[in-house]
Amino acid sequence: MMYDFMFEQNFRSFVYIGKFQFNAVNLHRVRFYNIHFIGFTWFKTNLRGAFFIKCHFEHCYFIETNMITLIIHQSRIENCTFKCCNMKYMQISKTKFVNCQINSQLSFDFI
Repeated sequence: MMYDFMFEQNFRSFVYIGKFQFNAVNLHRVRFYNIHFIGFTWFKTNLRGAFFIKCHFEHCYFIETNMITLIIHQSRIENCTFKCCNMKYMQISKTKFVNCQINSQLSFDFI
């Protein structure tokens, strides 16, 4: 299944979300709070300035995703793959990366 979404709001939820593909979606400055992403594919998605707070990513794929100035706080990222992503000026705090594969240009700010 492929879904295209345009988000212009904050997401605060304890809801399990899984097995979706975001294809060329603009998620500029969106906020995700306490969401568990399983099996998501983020393809050519604009996550510029997005906030992920207390989120859990498991078996997700980030392919050619724009992740400039992305903020990740108190999250867990497990078994995820990052391919050809633009990952610059990211702020990452209190976040664990477990068994991730990163094949992208990186410029992290770990706090």
